[in-house]
Amino acid sequence: MARVDKRASIKEAINKAYNDNNSLARAKGNIDTTSLAYKTTLSQFEQAVARQHLAKPFENSAFAYYKQLLRSAPDHYLDVQRNQLLNAIQSHFQQYSERFYDELGYSEEELEQIKIELEAGMQLTAKKVLVRNSFYSKKLFIDACLITYKGQHGYSTKLLRSQLQSAADSLEKAVKLTPHDPKLYRKLSDCYLDMNPQKAIEFLKVYTGLLPKDGSAYNALGIGYYSTNEFNSAVIAFEKAINLAPEIGKYYYNLGMCYQKMGRQGDADMYFKKSKNIKQSIANDDYQ
Repeated sequence: MARVDKRASIKEAINKAYNDNNSLARAKGNIDTTSLAYKTTLSQFEQAVARQHLAKPFENSAFAYYKQLLRSAPDHYLDVQRNQLLNAIQSHFQQYSERFYDELGYSEEELEQIKIELEAGMQLTAKKVLVRNSFYSKKLFIDACLITYKGQHGYSTKLLRSQLQSAADSLEKAVKLTPHDPKLYRKLSDCYLDMNPQKAIEFLKVYTGLLPKDGSAYNALGIGYYSTNEFNSAVIAFEKAINLAPEIGKYYYNLGMCYQKMGRQGDADMYFKKSKNIKQSIANDDYQ
């Protein structure tokens, strides 16, 4: 437990003549929430959260200010601030998760920042195993994203097998902690698609099972089947994706590619045309 500042008892004695309203501002024990130092730090904490300076740079981060508040008050007294910070960390990670599903990446610097925030979240939830495991799983996911990011943006766009395996190892640890997290299986399939395509497909099946009404999940499964030349299975997956999200042009294009590989050029051309028409319609809507 964090140490309560003994100097607070001296301040309390000095301020004993304050009226009842001031006295009510003090919590249990010797915590003085009326002091200028406490109010200043609390204000700095709230401003840092608002600016999303959650854990980096550390000296001006909400996490650092929370640590300073712990010098004046025990952690149970700061439940509101701790939950506020944890919610902000969760929210930032969720923003990345949504962009991950949409295949819109973050910069390496942003990923590093999220990793530091999640590590702070692990510290803040050290006494709550299930919650800490959730943050640890997210951190392992970001570790994997950083490994693949560095490989993809290094000297070669093709990742080394050792890099893919290292990322997969982190993700499989995360799966043991949070087995119902869809994005872990999606990222695992990306890692295994070159190393072990059949294993990638197994992860994609779990992925679609967790997101049965998500067109992008079935599109990913279709791509997995396509990469292993299982075109009949790929057709079924792409058709499911189209049924779930008929407004997405690339699903039609992917289905057309399958038919082209199967020698059904007429069907392929039909779906290529549908894909093109959707893209043109979107372009016209954007123009309007």
